[in-house]
Amino acid sequence: MMLLALDTATKIMGLAIYDGKRLIAEQMWKANHNQTERLAHTIRDLLHHHHLRMADFTAVAVAVGPGSYAGVRIGVSMGKGLALAQSLPLIGMTTLDILAMSQPRYTGTLIALVDAGRERVITGTYRWAETRWVERGEARLLTWEEIFAQLDGPATLSGEISDEGYRALQVAKQANPLLKVSVAPASHQLRRTGFLAEMAWSTLEARGRQAFLATTLAPVYINSLT
Repeated sequence: MMLLALDTATKIMGLAIYDGKRLIAEQMWKANHNQTERLAHTIRDLLHHHHLRMADFTAVAVAVGPGSYAGVRIGVSMGKGLALAQSLPLIGMTTLDILAMSQPRYTGTLIALVDAGRERVITGTYRWAETRWVERGEARLLTWEEIFAQLDGPATLSGEISDEGYRALQVAKQANPLLKVSVAPASHQLRRTGFLAEMAWSTLEARGRQAFLATTLAPVYINSLT
């Protein structure tokens, strides 16, 4: 039993192969705007390298967004095509949940970030509950200035933080020396596809394959991102 996971929701793309116990393969790269060109070839090369075929898989997982409109659409379309061709369940996970799963416990709030372009950011706010981060409210589309203006306690940022984001954070701390905002280590900021694979596997085991028909999977968009 194996699961193939793919994430094309933003400029950072990724693939992973997971068998329920081991992460057999994980590959990520910066694709910019050539997701369509790279995805099919990279899947083929990854399977070839590990002497696998799609017939060897029992499930497919995909990042359903939020992210760029084109990026999310490409990944969901490929996931549906692979799953339907092999009659496999297709499990969708959000980009913000994938990112949150990879974070250790921090003091205060976790703010997961996905770049939306045009100096805007898709944000998800999480609180620690026993052993994991739990989402608080819905994802929102904000500017960096709006993110820092709305903080009411200690927080850690993790995810796609642009140069504009770092500059805005510096300005916000200069304006408010009491602002308690830290940035996660670079290794934790990367949205890893291996975590998508693990989340999807656990969800599939908990709910069963009949709950994940490829025909019913829907992408998650925030506003009209491009």
